[in-house]
Amino acid sequence: MKSSGDLGLIYDKNIRRDLVNFHDLIVSVDGIFNRLGATITNGQSFLDKYVKSKVNPETLEITHIYNFKGMAKDKTFINEFSRIAVHWRGNAFFTSRIQKDAKKITEQIKTELK
Repeated sequence: MKSSGDLGLIYDKNIRRDLVNFHDLIVSVDGIFNRLGATITNGQSFLDKYVKSKVNPETLEITHIYNFKGMAKDKTFINEFSRIAVHWRGNAFFTSRIQKDAKKITEQIKTELK
């Protein structure tokens, strides 16, 4: 329906409006997720002095080594890490909103089909 533009296949105007709004929400949240992901990915160099990864070339097994004591003493590290937590909180919020709206519109469509 989206590619053809024929939302007229759904007779209930409220459901059509809700589908358009849901699509707009998905597009908006996708942009937010991309920006948050870029922020987190681009700013992870502060982890390098406390988290090391080793790869076994024979098995490709990855082992991580953490310096938790060093992390706990470093106020800059704690601040940077807390920013990641804020971003993940935003991801959780938007994901739960999408799930709630998807359930609502699914129920509307099921009711309309009956």
